[in-house]
Amino acid sequence: MALKVLVVDDSPAVRLTLRSGLVRIGVDRSRVFEAEDAATAMRLFRKVHPEVVFMDLSLKPRVETGEPPKREPDAVPTPTEPVEQGEVLAKQMLYQDPSVKVVICTGVPADSASVQEVVKYGAFCVLQKPVTLQQIHRVFQVLAAEGLMLSESGPFNERRERPSGETPTRPRPTWEDENP
Repeated sequence: MALKVLVVDDSPAVRLTLRSGLVRIGVDRSRVFEAEDAATAMRLFRKVHPEVVFMDLSLKPRVETGEPPKREPDAVPTPTEPVEQGEVLAKQMLYQDPSVKVVICTGVPADSASVQEVVKYGAFCVLQKPVTLQQIHRVFQVLAAEGLMLSESGPFNERRERPSGETPTRPRPTWEDENP
């Protein structure tokens, strides 16, 4: 069975870039799903059961008025603020399916508390934005080494089931391009 990938980002340009990169490395275009907010992402996650999720940590909440919530510059984040949205979403996905590979794509520094919290909870890795084709390819090289493949005929095939209760012991990489 071909790999399913969910791309979650509130920026249409970032979603397009990730989708294009995934297709270029061999993911079937019809198996790449997109969501612009946490609610849509969770609905799609439950419906399509992706093996890999590329997601922004700083998702803007969906606001019916069209205006983002106002916040004072140094105010403490509330659950409806961007970083909290992505952090909560990643944790929900990992809780519901511990075998899913959540790849955090963010401009938030990798050593920030929110990024470290999601990594500690089980995120597969962190990619610093802007995400490049090289970074996407490296993620799938590591996934292939773990037994997850892109398609039945491609270099990446079938997902490896992690025995229940097993937690990964490898360090979670944070990749940045060698060529800025």
